Amino acid sequence: MIVRVKVPQGVKVSGTLTKPGEHKMLGNKPAFILNVEAASEKRDGRWENYYVDVKIWGEHPEMEDMYQKGDYIEAEGREIEDRPGKNGTVYHSLTAKDVKPGGLVILRWMQQAIDAMLSASPQEPPMMTETDEETPFDAPAPQPVQASMDEYTRDEELERQLDATEEDDLPF
Repeated sequence: MIVRVKVPQGVKVSGTLTKPGEHKMLGNKPAFILNVEAASEKRDGRWENYYVDVKIWGEHPEMEDMYQKGDYIEAEGREIEDRPGKNGTVYHSLTAKDVKPGGLVILRWMQQAIDAMLSASPQEPPMMTETDEETPFDAPAPQPVQASMDEYTRDEELERQLDATEEDDLPF
């Protein structure tokens, strides 16, 4: 018996992968296949495992190395198709609309991304060359210093005020 959880879109199958996902040509259409051990059940003192082939139609190169043996996944699809095989074996398959990885799978992906970033060769800093333009590293240019009022005499102050107010500026 396969655990078939009804969802609005159909059924959900969850379990661990028995081998890494692989690309196959089914007829003339490409598909990505995940072999899922969906359930284990003890019957007559023996454990019986139920396997479901989860098919994702189309080419999915991004999934090539993402799923490994033992990864937990959940797949949703319309219905599980059963077909008889050799020696009375029944093969189960699901055409998936959605496949979700388990939490540990996501953590492994995150660690792989971190490792890839850390192992990337660091870039050498750019070489510094001399330039005639101003740069933030140049010594600051001398700033003009404002004279204080104490430096002026009273006469100079009056002259400055008279120069500032010319006849053209007067309102009358």
